[in-house]
Amino acid sequence: MTSTIDAPASEFRWESDMLPSLLHAIPQLLPPTSEPVNVLREVACASGGVPDLVAVILDPSVIATRSKHGLEPVEDLTEVRVVRALNGGALPLSELGFLTQISVAYLRRNVLPALVEKGWLRPIRGRGSSATVVALHDLGGLAQHVVSVEAKKSAWQRGFNQAMRHAGSADASFLALDVRRSRRAATQMSEMARLGVGLMTVDATSGTVVVLSRPTVQHTQPVMRAVLAERTWALVSSGARSGPAFPVFGRLLETLAL
Repeated sequence: MTSTIDAPASEFRWESDMLPSLLHAIPQLLPPTSEPVNVLREVACASGGVPDLVAVILDPSVIATRSKHGLEPVEDLTEVRVVRALNGGALPLSELGFLTQISVAYLRRNVLPALVEKGWLRPIRGRGSSATVVALHDLGGLAQHVVSVEAKKSAWQRGFNQAMRHAGSADASFLALDVRRSRRAATQMSEMARLGVGLMTVDATSGTVVVLSRPTVQHTQPVMRAVLAERTWALVSSGARSGPAFPVFGRLLETLAL
């Protein structure tokens, strides 16, 4: 499958030069949908990796419910673990700490007050580790689909390792290479797909994007995926199209209505 956009340069000077073509190729990486596709740059995964592009289809019914109740995004990995642990019902603080592997002291001092303020939990009742923790809402399926893309002019092995780092946070992770530097990587694309990373090439002259392979194994970790979805929603709801610590390429990164 290919996607083409006008690209006057004969070669990519910067990896960011690859992004306009990749943006137009995003529909190839997602299932058919009538919902908007939110494409953002530099949204940090909970693993610490930062994909060049993240494409997310958000569930409008979940967003409507959150808006109705004034719920704020849960962007912290620890907070996501706590809310997910409470999806099955109220828990004593000691059991919550055991399930999440977070100390009772840290939960009471840092995590729970933040979630109460954001509207996700009731104020904590009781003292000590026997206090009861009650969630007012569960996270729900905020993201219907999540895809990450790592772009590299060369250094494909480094790019593959980075894409692997993102795989736990997405339904599919891809590595995009300059087509002129992709020959060696292409010989390994079946193994890369087996390890959870698809391979794409971008031509600087024509702007053509070719999807050479797709991941054949998923390494998605639900908590990590939920964190990336929450961070995406936080940016989208604020009108941003890039993570706060990185330059915004507003001209390139927009919401696609497919």
